[in-house]
Amino acid sequence: MEQVIKIEPAFVLKGSLFTLSVLQLLECDPQKLDRELSEKIRLAPKFFHYAPVVIDLSKLPSALQGQVNFDVFNQVMRSHKLIPVGVRGGSAEAHQKAQIAGFAVMIEPNNQADKAQPSLANKKTVTCETTRPNPDETPKEIPNSNRKTGTTLITSPIRSGQQVYAQGGDLVVVSSVSPGAELLADGNIHVYGTLRGRALAGINGDVKARVFCHKLQADLVAIAGHYKVFEDVRPDDDDFYKQLYLQDGQLCIGSL
Repeated sequence: MEQVIKIEPAFVLKGSLFTLSVLQLLECDPQKLDRELSEKIRLAPKFFHYAPVVIDLSKLPSALQGQVNFDVFNQVMRSHKLIPVGVRGGSAEAHQKAQIAGFAVMIEPNNQADKAQPSLANKKTVTCETTRPNPDETPKEIPNSNRKTGTTLITSPIRSGQQVYAQGGDLVVVSSVSPGAELLADGNIHVYGTLRGRALAGINGDVKARVFCHKLQADLVAIAGHYKVFEDVRPDDDDFYKQLYLQDGQLCIGSL
């Protein structure tokens, strides 16, 4: 009898969705990019460690898109422990040069630039944002009387892969935050629901900023560059009504 030998596959290829940071170029100067990345990453160094990044060329002037030296940009970003994985937007010439340099070309189904994400970096040179599975699911900012003070109010749930940035003030979320979502604010962060995912308050160096939440189940919380990663499973009855703040350079968790 002939013996049948079953060969086990070496891998399984699957499709999946991941949260990728997007570095949107506004200029083509790698030295300026290097300086401003240093300033930005200094605020939350561990948050960007070995993070996959897509370079967005859609806001770069057409005349400059073909002049991007992707090998040099790759070196600059890797020197800051960022891992560039692909490009989106831009001209066919830029795509060809990116492919030669080993970058993937990210094709967006709707062929639209992601306009909903606010800048994390100096807008004169580069903005950072996060891609998400469906741009139509972007949480909408609700106009309110506190808007002039810099408060951003979000009333819809923050889904996985979404990022909300309150520039110049506090971020208030009157709902829950899903795993894989990111909240960023120059001031405080208030979540009147379950806080999952990541929350970074005082990202421009405000050491007095705080994070408040009804229920704490976050993966990472940071204040002015001081961060805490939550890896251990905590009892449910100990997660409610929490605030996180800095005291003597340490990120502390207290009850409300």
